[in-house]
Amino acid sequence: CFDNTEMWRVNVYGPIKLFMTALEGGCKRFVYASSMAVYGNASVPYTEETPLNPLIPYAASKVAFDKFAMNFAKENNVSVIGLRYSNVYGPGESNKGKRMSMIGQIIRKMMAEENVVLFKDGTQKRDWVHVKDVVEANILASESGRSGVYNIGSGNSWSFNEVFDEAWTAIKIKTCHMDLKKPLSIPKIEYIDCPFPETYQSHTECSIEKAKQELGYVPEYDLRSGIRQYVDSF
Repeated sequence: CFDNTEMWRVNVYGPIKLFMTALEGGCKRFVYASSMAVYGNASVPYTEETPLNPLIPYAASKVAFDKFAMNFAKENNVSVIGLRYSNVYGPGESNKGKRMSMIGQIIRKMMAEENVVLFKDGTQKRDWVHVKDVVEANILASESGRSGVYNIGSGNSWSFNEVFDEAWTAIKIKTCHMDLKKPLSIPKIEYIDCPFPETYQSHTECSIEKAKQELGYVPEYDLRSGIRQYVDSF
C-alpha cells in the first residue's frame, strides 16, 4: 500500500524546497537520486532514452522530480545530475528494515537459518549495483559540471536464484574460517505468488555507456565479488 501524499512530499516537494534553498545559498552543482523504476517493464537494457513507464507511485514521483530537475538546471544555469540507480546493496543498510535490498535480506535469512522467500519461480532478474560503486558515481557526478540523467548500475542482470546461490557460496567461504559450534544448515527457498504482477518489474538491466563516457563511471563489483565483500563485512 502506497501513501501518495507522503510519497510526493518526500520525493518531490521536499527535494524541490531543498534545491531552492541550496540555490539561494549559492550552490552551483546538484546531484540527486533517481531510480531505474521510472522505466517500468520496458525492453532491456534501458538507456536514458528509453520511454518512461512508471508502474507505481514511487516511480511516478521520481519521473516528476527528474522533469523538475532538468528544467531547474536550464532556468538557473547550474549543473544538475540525476542518477537512476538500479538495485543498490551492500554494507550499511541494516537499519532499512523491510526496505533493505533483497541481497541483504537473503544473506540475513541464511545466517539465521530461515527459509528464503522468493516470488515464483526465482528467475526474475535485477541489475544489482554495489553501494561502493554508487558512492563513486556520486563523486564523479559532483565533479563533472554537466547536467542530465544517468543510469547507474552494473550493466548486467542476475536472477534471484543466482543471488541465492552466490550468497550461500559466500557464507560457506566465510564460515569455514570461523569457530562455529555447528555448521549452518543448508538454506531452502520458499516460492510464493507475486501479489502485484501488473506492476512488478520482472527484469531490470541498464546500459551504463553514457555514464562511462561522460562521467568516467566504471563499476568495480560484479555480483559475485560484491556479495562476497558484503558477507565479509558482517
